[in-house]
Amino acid sequence: MSSPTIGVEEEFLLVDPESGSPRMCNAEVATAGLALDIDLQLELARCQIETATPVCATIPDLCHELHRARSSAAAAAAQTGAGLLAAAVPVAGPTPRTITDRPRYRRLADNFGSLAEHVICGCHVHIGSSPWTWCTDRCVIPRR
Repeated sequence: MSSPTIGVEEEFLLVDPESGSPRMCNAEVATAGLALDIDLQLELARCQIETATPVCATIPDLCHELHRARSSAAAAAAQTGAGLLAAAVPVAGPTPRTITDRPRYRRLADNFGSLAEHVICGCHVHIGSSPWTWCTDRCVIPRR
């Protein structure tokens, strides 16, 4: 049996550093990230950006990659005059109603209407293992 691997995706809000209001600048931040050697992904809302670690074999490696991704994303945001905020939803200002102009996101907006306009950030932890039962035995709580 091989040891499990782990990777993390984190979604962040881009905000005005003074007011905390959402800033619609994810494309600019992603472009700034390229110069910092980080591939930032555009999210549904234009005030969101996503980081992703590589697949890691150890928790110390994952912690190092999370720190690198967060620091680089914050630096890229700062280069565009935005702040990086780890929060589930915008904490200040009006709820943005602008989606990122990508075919996938336009389809979401067409199919789900106003539901696609809500800004929600998440953190996704991906665990890989072989065999699969290693993960399910440890991660699934049995129902009584």
